[in-house]
Amino acid sequence: MRYFEFSIKLKTLIDAYSKEGKKVCEDVSDKCIDFCNEQKGFSVYINSFNKDTCKFVLSGNGYDDELLSEGERFWKSLEIDGEMSEYKEISADKVKKIVYSRSRTEVYNHDDIGEYMQLDSFSLSCCEERIVVPISSSELREIAKRRNISELCKEADRIEQCHTDKFIGHPVHYIIQDSNDQSFDNVANVLIGCLFTAKRPESQRVMTINTVNRYHMEEVEDMYENMYGGTIIFSVGKKKNNSSFADSNDELTEVVFRNPIKYKNKVLTVFHIGRHDTTAANKIAAALNDKLSLITFEETLMSREKSREYICKLADEKEIYDKRELLNRLDSGSDKYYASDIDQVFSDYYSEYLRSKVYPAYFNISKTEKREPSVEGRAAEELKKMIGLESVKKVIYKTVAFFKLLDMYKERGLYMNMPARSMMFTGNPGTAKTTVARLAAKIFKDNGLIANGDIVEVGRADLVAMYVGQTAPKVREAFRKARGSILFIDEAYSLVDDRDGLYGDEAINTIVQEMENHREETIVVFAGYPDKMEEFMKKNPGLRSRIAFHVDFPDYNEDELYKILCLMIEEKSMRLSEEAEEKVKSIIAKAVKSKDFGNGRFVRNLMEQAVMRLAERLSLKPANLISDYELTTLIADDFIMPELRDVKNANRIGF
Repeated sequence: MRYFEFSIKLKTLIDAYSKEGKKVCEDVSDKCIDFCNEQKGFSVYINSFNKDTCKFVLSGNGYDDELLSEGERFWKSLEIDGEMSEYKEISADKVKKIVYSRSRTEVYNHDDIGEYMQLDSFSLSCCEERIVVPISSSELREIAKRRNISELCKEADRIEQCHTDKFIGHPVHYIIQDSNDQSFDNVANVLIGCLFTAKRPESQRVMTINTVNRYHMEEVEDMYENMYGGTIIFSVGKKKNNSSFADSNDELTEVVFRNPIKYKNKVLTVFHIGRHDTTAANKIAAALNDKLSLITFEETLMSREKSREYICKLADEKEIYDKRELLNRLDSGSDKYYASDIDQVFSDYYSEYLRSKVYPAYFNISKTEKREPSVEGRAAEELKKMIGLESVKKVIYKTVAFFKLLDMYKERGLYMNMPARSMMFTGNPGTAKTTVARLAAKIFKDNGLIANGDIVEVGRADLVAMYVGQTAPKVREAFRKARGSILFIDEAYSLVDDRDGLYGDEAINTIVQEMENHREETIVVFAGYPDKMEEFMKKNPGLRSRIAFHVDFPDYNEDELYKILCLMIEEKSMRLSEEAEEKVKSIIAKAVKSKDFGNGRFVRNLMEQAVMRLAERLSLKPANLISDYELTTLIADDFIMPELRDVKNANRIGF
């Protein structure tokens, strides 16, 4: 379907609000209805009729001369003196705005005009529509050479050699591989514009479908029906609005690809996939199954010399004569470039050039673009503020950076298999393993590694059953709860602790299986003492290959433990007296020399016991004699060296 807007210059002024003008409008409305009812494949809608101008929209299929002829026929039928001053093809989106946003000067000519013009059959919610500009094959060839797309040069030759008098179908359809949306649009526009000039296709309308979900399945075919003679572009495998039809279910994919085949001789289809995106290319090939002839266009790398030549042409077009800084930027990067990459280099430079050279008053205005840190979110800030744990923080940050790099590969079409993402936390009690796991869940969520920022904490009792056949379901239920988040298995070695061949083995086997099944959506963290975790890994070699990151939590030193204690006291809005500071440091110095003293748990217990002694001490004084200073100050006598015990098997998580 094509939509043309006609503008008529009236020779006699018509006041649509006068009695005579209203009579003219009523007569015109009746004739519009008659024209639509002729069933010749054309419909008309008058959207403006007042004073010296009349505008109307004509819909139908055919080349420009056919729609022009029908427009002239309709105008003659109105028997109003006026000359056509302009006509042009417009988008369905613009027609919808004209038809469904009537002003008081419009002639209401038919209630069913939306149906007549096929405007009600589809939604533009998942689409972008535009009108391309016609260009010659020589212009297409020049652009193809400039962007280093050899196959596009050949296609320009083929288009020039093959001409038809009218639209009869499409011998081929196209795939354009480009990860840069702007670069893709440039190539697609010139290709379709050249094809239109050669009367393939007959319409300048282009509909780009970026997102298709189950709600759009029926609309896809309606769009193809409406786009007869035009072009539909499918973005395959490109994530827009967090969705892509290439990532949807098989039924949806089948429906989407069925239409390019069904309408192959009526509608031109152009597939847009990322550069090097073999996954999307294979999906298209499998779905079309040789039922559509396709030509693929992809930029090839330019040599250093050609890259410099190309960026100089861009500079010349903007009348930039001093190119030294621009060339320095190019030379400081890669030895070879894609044209779209050079476009970006030039775009960045040109923005700065405008502010520094053309409009120097704006030179000191900073860019408004968001500068994201490598690791985002409040949880990342909390982890950063935690005392000590420098090596732990580095591993967490490296994990985020690594998986962000994988996302960048995907965006560029360089697809890699998702590696194992699970982790092993080893450390003595009180070294903040659980605390870091909880923060890591939020950090991973904030940075797009997992869907939720939750953590599901389990131990042997939650995974291992007492009877045959009950362990595997318990493990699967734990993974179900942890879907899109972190499954934290504390004291993981307890699953098989000297119980080889029993239910613990079933738990481990099921865990390994579920880790593989949910490797892209769930991160498993195994936690425990260093020596026992090493023995655990030896007993279960299948686990080691599925654990990507080993995070070792070292014991805190004296200075770190003192800072942790001070932070805990500060959070209670309390303080230490000078004598208490010295005594606390002395107690901590002795504690760290004892094996398994408890780390963070030790200082928490030390602080809590001191607060209890403060309460006991102050209870002996009348309340009205207790000052604010006494209420909030811990003294040396409040701190007593606790009896150290073996906390290696303590049944608490975190500190």
